[in-house]
Amino acid sequence: MEPSKSLTFKYNAFTPAFRRRTFLLGTLLILMFWILVSNSGSNLHFTFSNSLTVISYIADYIDSTLGALMSLLVAYILKIYIMILLPPQLLLLFFNLYDKSAKADFYENHVVLSYGNKEVRLDQDKVAINLIIKNQSSLSCIIYTPDTDIAFLSSKIENKKLIIDYEESSLYCAMKEVKEFLCPTIEESECASDGAGS
Repeated sequence: MEPSKSLTFKYNAFTPAFRRRTFLLGTLLILMFWILVSNSGSNLHFTFSNSLTVISYIADYIDSTLGALMSLLVAYILKIYIMILLPPQLLLLFFNLYDKSAKADFYENHVVLSYGNKEVRLDQDKVAINLIIKNQSSLSCIIYTPDTDIAFLSSKIENKKLIIDYEESSLYCAMKEVKEFLCPTIEESECASDGAGS
């Protein structure tokens, strides 16, 4: 049976849950690495210490203007940020460079959602779609079904190329039509509402 309509949309290849786990795991691994390096007493520790001379220059400048205690505090905060938190943040920026495409095929009383290697049937009145607007260019979508929950993040590449807000993104346009098709008779507040407060 042929679908009555098909919509394609782009979404970020990495889910919010994967990104959170990656950030936490990356931070823990880097922290463990620095603990091992500092306890090994090897030349590696000496090399990494010398590579952060910029921090000592900043500390000297702050020391001359604000005092020794403030200088020490800023130096430690900068070291912690550069050595532990910055690498996972750069990794997450790298993840923003990857998009995937998905397709929603509309049939008489259901929609077949194809994404990655999966196909999920979404039946009328058995799903809820929640569009979460973080800011004008960032949107996430969660589809609740009886069997599973599906999460999509809006494409960062699409947002940067088109300089659009969330209402012009392919994810928002496709999911809005899917939502209207699957919940035609239910009030907006009953069928998962979209908005920042959701």
